[in-house]
Amino acid sequence: MKRFACLFLLIVFACSFAQAQEFDAGISFGLTPSQVDGDAMTGYNKIGFNAGAFVKLDQGNIWVYQMDIAYTTKGSRQASSKNMDYSRPEILTSYVDFVLSAGYKITDKITLKAGLTPSVLITQKEQTTGGGDAGRAENPFRPFNLLAMGGLNYSLGEHWSFNLAYNYSILSIRKGGYEFEDYDVKVENAQYHNYITLNLYYQF
Repeated sequence: MKRFACLFLLIVFACSFAQAQEFDAGISFGLTPSQVDGDAMTGYNKIGFNAGAFVKLDQGNIWVYQMDIAYTTKGSRQASSKNMDYSRPEILTSYVDFVLSAGYKITDKITLKAGLTPSVLITQKEQTTGGGDAGRAENPFRPFNLLAMGGLNYSLGEHWSFNLAYNYSILSIRKGGYEFEDYDVKVENAQYHNYITLNLYYQF
């Protein structure tokens, strides 16, 4: 509960700061199709959600600088099929993401964006498809992550816009063991978030 209270205070602070500095501000919400590279499963089968707030600064008619603060759920799961392995662990995590981006306006409605996302782990869980606990205490999740982000924003009018972004971990989300194989050094069990965000933005 304290973590959600801190997130709420951060959102209120961001919106208040934006108004004081004559920045634009607003809220965002949407879906997060996700997977985890390195967990022996493929496909954006885990559908999470995200919600938060943003502040942005328009520089002339070309550049847009923006910071988002969002609570995001992400992880991985198997695709539903007759051949599901019910013992295989699924990953369920939640983070507070701080998305720092720069955007380039290619038209009045379309802005291309790129940036970095420092991310703070809030909750973590691993469970089998059958619902059993599959936590691996010997290989815990890191408390912080850093992701690269690229995407676009499409204006739907004066207040609304649609945002599509691809996100990938620069740093692994959990530690992996180093192994030597055929004179090559490989990282075993290292995992990386790999997800898409589909958001609606509302600007005050």
